[in-house]
Amino acid sequence: MIVRAATAADASRLAALIEADWGGPTMVVDGIERRLADRPALIAEEGGGLVGYLVHEPAAGTDREDGTTEILALAAHPPGHGVGRALVEALGGLGPLVVVTTNDNLDALAFHQRLGFRIVAVRPGAVDRSRLVKPTIPTVGERGIPLHDELVLCRRRIES
Repeated sequence: MIVRAATAADASRLAALIEADWGGPTMVVDGIERRLADRPALIAEEGGGLVGYLVHEPAAGTDREDGTTEILALAAHPPGHGVGRALVEALGGLGPLVVVTTNDNLDALAFHQRLGFRIVAVRPGAVDRSRLVKPTIPTVGERGIPLHDELVLCRRRIES
């Protein structure tokens, strides 16, 4: 598997995966809409095919000089084969990372905690507010869990 920065040549196949995974080209976090194609991304390739991607940007509300990066979208196809881990490690190394997930996304919550992320905030009702911006966000999420809240996780810089 090769992990590298996405280029303009990757745009159409990356956009197709984002559309399939997120129901459109945008993601809404804490009521703020972000167009994923306008952000930098890493991609994972294997056998000539795209097997995963990670879209990111400097974390909002942080001193951009501290190097904190927010993971906006992360997907592995298929999951459970180390693609997500490889993408996160390629992005983060020893740098601080932030990710926001929803209260229903138990797989993402477990995945990020295994990688050293800690829950640093809960935003009650954030998904309800985001639904006002993007009405296609479902009201019921994974495993039949009502979808209302966001959880913010952070992995701080690892000190040696």
